[in-house]
Formats: sequence, C-alpha cells, structure tokens
Amino acid sequence: MRCRLFEEASAKAYAQGKIGGFCHLYIGQEAVGVGAISTLGPEDKVLASYRDHAHFLARGGDAKAAMAELFGRASGCSSGLGGSMHFFDVEKGFLGGWGIVGGQIPLAAGAAFASKYRGDGGVALCFFGEGATNQGAFHEALSLSALWKLPAVFLCENNHYAMGTPQERGHAMREISGLASSYEIARDRVAEGSEDEVPHEARGRGVALAPRPARVRRAQARRDGSLSRGDPGDRLRRGEGDRAGRCLRRGLSSPRAGDDRRQRVRDGRDLSLSAGRAKRGRPSTSRLALRASRHAQGERWGATSSEPGPRRA
Repeated sequence: MRCRLFEEASAKAYAQGKIGGFCHLYIGQEAVGVGAISTLGPEDKVLASYRDHAHFLARGGDAKAAMAELFGRASGCSSGLGGSMHFFDVEKGFLGGWGIVGGQIPLAAGAAFASKYRGDGGVALCFFGEGATNQGAFHEALSLSALWKLPAVFLCENNHYAMGTPQERGHAMREISGLASSYEIARDRVAEGSEDEVPHEARGRGVALAPRPARVRRAQARRDGSLSRGDPGDRLRRGEGDRAGRCLRRGLSSPRAGDDRRQRVRDGRDLSLSAGRAKRGRPSTSRLALRASRHAQGERWGATSSEPGPRRA
C-alpha cells in the first residue's frame, strides 16, 4: 500500500506542475516488485528500469527522500539530480533506476560478478520489461552471466505492450522467458503477477539457484496508465487484478480511517494507511490519478486545467 499511495501522490503532484521531466508510475505492477524484493538479504543488490519508485521503496528506501528527489531537492535520494528515473541508495543495495531501456541489465551482470569475486554470497536482482529484450545488451549480459555462472536473477515484467507496441508485433518469440534457453540459463514463468505470493515464491526458488548459474524469470504484469504521466491518451485502467487498488479502496472506506485521515491520504500527506481490513467501499482516491491523467498535459505546460495547452514538438 505504501507504494500505491506514493505513486498516486506523485501523479497528483505531477498534474499540479510540481514535478518536472518524466514521471513513470508503477501502478498495477506493485505485486511483482514487492513480492520479489521481499526475499532479499542485505548483501543482495537490486537494479530497475526508469519505472523505479516502488522498487526503491520496497527495498527499504525512504519515502520522503524519494518524494524530495521528484521535486528536485538536495535532500532527495540522488541529491535532486536524478529525478524520477534515477533513484539510488547504495546503503540499501538499490543500485538505481536507469533511463536507457535495457541499460540496467549488463550493470546487473557486473554487480553479480562483483559479488562472486568478493565471495559475499550476494545475488543481483534485475527488473526489466519485455521491450528491453530486443536490446543487444540483454543478450550480451545473459551470455556472460551463463559463461561465468554469475549469481543473478533477471526478472522480466511482461505487460505485453512495452512502451506501446503489442508483443506479437515486436517479438518473434511468444514466450519471452524462452530467450534464456539460447544461453542454457534456467528459466521460469510466473503466470500472474497481480498476487504477491506468486512472485515471492518464484523469487525464492530463483535465489536458491542463483549462486550457481544465472536465472531468468518472467512475470506477467499489468500497468495502469501509459508509458509516462502527461503522455497523449494517458489514462488509467483498473480491473479485478489490481489487488493494491482494491485494498486501498477498502481501507479508505473503513470507519477506522476517519474523515481527517482520508483527506490527508487524498492530499498526498499521509502515505502510511494500512488497508485491507474493512468492507469494499467507493473508490475515493482513484479520483486523484484520474484527475492527473485528464489534466497532466495542459498543466505541464502552464495552461489551465479547463483549457489544456498544446504539447511541445
């Protein structure tokens, strides 16, 4: 719930023009990242793509430092210099979100090599989308990982449309995890990434094997919204698979939450709500993200919310 509340607060701040640059949200995919990272030890390392907010928080990163980074403040986790795509905390073992598609994959191989060289028993866990598997760096990293038997787990969060292209139009291979077979790397497929028990179990099996050879995992993921906030046609889609959204709505409708606390959550001032105990209620906080998706484009360029301004060329 911490990840979902943070992302919805980020969406609101972006719509208000308080966050500049790109802002890639992880809404709908939280179970994959949280479930996998929850099995890590202190010696393990995590690398993610530019959609890195939830991975940073799941690894134990400070929410205030993360929000400060989005606002470009010196107190941010990257001193306000990285922004949304470049969270970093070496003490927590989070070696960054990376803005280049697939750029983190060879870096993960390097982190795994460092752990093997030092003999510290650490494992490098690398998150990426299926679109990154078309990059040459993906194949180079898997080849070296297999050759040197590096302690790495490569976790593909497959939403089936990458940045916006359906998988069947961009990949010749239907099952992405099958790419690992070309390098004789063990692979596994998690059919549904919307329940955190499944990625958690799969990640546990992967860590047990990772100190010997590398391993590739493929988790099905469902991202709510477009590539980045403010993109043309940006919209949210919520379904029954959105477990975090259901828990959040139940928590906000709980009598225990109280009117004052519900308002703080909607305003993005309270990210500590523990949801999931009460009956299903009306989707209160979804208004924030919906309003953000409707007005992000206009407010990003300084126009009023009622009269969206044109996007820059």
